[in-house]
Amino acid sequence: MAEAFEASLNQLAQSWQQTILDSADFIIISTDINGVIQTLNTGAIEKLGYIAEEIIGIATPALFHDPKEVAQGYFILKTSISMSKDCSQRRFA
Repeated sequence: MAEAFEASLNQLAQSWQQTILDSADFIIISTDINGVIQTLNTGAIEKLGYIAEEIIGIATPALFHDPKEVAQGYFILKTSISMSKDCSQRRFA
């Protein structure tokens, strides 16, 4: 009986979380540690033009990212981290 109650409570929490995510006017996607899409909200489905069954557990966000934009973002992030390390090393040197 306790297990059934816990399962019901967990399902209710997941439903509540999905309702909140679906009410956002943003694309919200979560992935597992391998980058495979696990959840997405209604905004993502509407704006990206895929149905959940096409991508959940199958695709990564690379499916809808421009490779040039990703490379540019990587360069910016790498440069930012490098500059941050330089600043902290000077501060403590």
